[in-house]
Amino acid sequence: MIYDNSASLIQQKDSACSVLFIGEDSSFLPPLLETLFSHVYCTNSQEESLLLFEEHEMDLVMIDTDTQQYDWRYLVHQFRLKIHDIFIALLVDFSQQNERKAFINAEASHYFFKPLEEEKVHFMLCDLLHKINVKKDTKTYHMLREKRKIHGLALFTIQRVIEEIPSPIFAYNEYEKVLFYNKSLGQLFDDKKLQIPEMLHVWNIEDLFENFSKELHFLTIHSGKSLDLKYCYQNNSNQKIFIPTKFNVSLDNEEEPFDVIVLTDIAPLILKI
Repeated sequence: MIYDNSASLIQQKDSACSVLFIGEDSSFLPPLLETLFSHVYCTNSQEESLLLFEEHEMDLVMIDTDTQQYDWRYLVHQFRLKIHDIFIALLVDFSQQNERKAFINAEASHYFFKPLEEEKVHFMLCDLLHKINVKKDTKTYHMLREKRKIHGLALFTIQRVIEEIPSPIFAYNEYEKVLFYNKSLGQLFDDKKLQIPEMLHVWNIEDLFENFSKELHFLTIHSGKSLDLKYCYQNNSNQKIFIPTKFNVSLDNEEEPFDVIVLTDIAPLILKI
C-alpha cells in the first residue's frame, strides 16, 4: 500500500521524506506516518519490501520484528548492503527472549518498544525526522563543497595554463566586459605605455591596433580561426600582425556563457616568406 501525501509539503516542512513500513497496517502507525512523511510505503511481504526499497528512494525503514511472515534480520542486512547508512527503526517486544541479542546486534537507528503509545511514537518520529533532515543537509553541504572545490581547481588550472600561453588571450561577456586576460595581452598595453583600465572592456583592447575598422570588431567576428582578419600592432620598431581565433565557453554551472579570443602573431611567418 502506498500513501502519497505530497500536497501537504506546503504546510509541513519535515514531510519531504519517504518511509517504508514493514508490518501489519492495522495499527495506528500508517495513518500517523502519513501525517509526517510525503511518501509512505506499507507492506508485510519480504519480497515486496525489497522491491519497494529498490524502486523508491527511502529515508527511513520501520520494521515490526514480531512476525513470522518475513525475516526482519535478513531485511536489515539487505537494506544496509544497498545503503549502509539508511535509517532503520525496529518495533520490538522484549518479551521475545530469544531475539534480544539480535535486536542489539542489529544496531538500529531507533527502537520502538511495545506496547506502542501513539503520543510517544509521534514524538520519537519527529526526532527521527530531524536527524534525517540534518543528514540530508550535511550530505548536500559536502556535495556542494566538493563541487566548488573541483570547479575552483579547474578554473585555477585553466588560468595558469592561459597565463603561460605566449599569444594574447582575453574573454568577455555579452556586456563587452573583459572577464580575464593573460600577461601576453597585458604586455601589449605595457609596450605602448598604456594603463589598463580598472574596468577593462573590449573596446579598450581594440584601441591597441593601428588599422582598426568596423569589420575587425571582436563582437562581430565569427567563431573559429579568421585568417582573413588581420590586426596590426606597432610600437616603435616592434611590429606584430595578429589573426583572431574566437570560441564560446559555457560552463556547467550558473555562470553565463562567454567568448574567448586568442590572437596569434603571424608577423614572423610573413617575414620568412
